[in-house]
Amino acid sequence: MLRAITIPAEGGRTRFVDGIALYESISQETRDLIDGETVLYAMDVVLANLHFGRPTDFQELRPSPGAAEVMTEYADRPRAEHPAVWTRRTGEKVLHVSPWMAKGLVGRDDAESEARLTAVCDEIVAAADELHYSHQWKPTNMVIWDNWRVLHSVSGMAPEQARCMHRTTIAGDYGLGRFETAVAAG
Repeated sequence: MLRAITIPAEGGRTRFVDGIALYESISQETRDLIDGETVLYAMDVVLANLHFGRPTDFQELRPSPGAAEVMTEYADRPRAEHPAVWTRRTGEKVLHVSPWMAKGLVGRDDAESEARLTAVCDEIVAAADELHYSHQWKPTNMVIWDNWRVLHSVSGMAPEQARCMHRTTIAGDYGLGRFETAVAAG
């Protein structure tokens, strides 16, 4: 759930795309590349580090305020592993790959796996352009979505504009992902 606290005059939209529709829209060749794979993610809010699905015209005008502090806070945290595709009890396959913070494929650290994830993310980004819902925030808006099935991302905005969102995640048995190493209690 996201709630708008401070919204920019222009930009800062949140895009949502259904993982079932996304899986069905990508080519069989791409499905074959990613089905059965597990994606490794690490907290990384430095936009210049975005590797997969990065727009060719991407440019960071200035680093995000607070990014260094977030990176310091998360430096010792384990990376997360999530299946790229999972099957719902009803039989539909859900594509759940996010280029944002993806670091690679678990158990694969070679040029082929990098090319594989790049190809998948490029096709996902292209398909999402056709399939997405883009929410233009207004004061006091709140949006709720099924995080098991729906991917989300924020659009860019002018650096001088402020955007603050409060996110709440309902506790429950996510059950799909795991950490690369055990998380210390604390």
